[in-house]
Amino acid sequence: MAAMTAYSQQTREDGEIACSGFAVSVSKSTLAHHLRTLGEAGIIASRAQGTTRLNWLRRKELDELCPDLLNGILAARH
Repeated sequence: MAAMTAYSQQTREDGEIACSGFAVSVSKSTLAHHLRTLGEAGIIASRAQGTTRLNWLRRKELDELCPDLLNGILAARH
């Protein structure tokens, strides 16, 4: 869940963040693995913009499926 907390804290106002925009202390390959895993789980989505990959949290869809799940996860980390 550390990846989820870092993700939620670092997203821009519009909800998108480039892979290179994360301030985390893991290697690029580890970050890519975490982002791929979150994407495969349906927690985040991404799109290409030129050579950049923008990612965003699928909060609306997740809140519809499991209300307050993300709030609970993020609150537990503080």
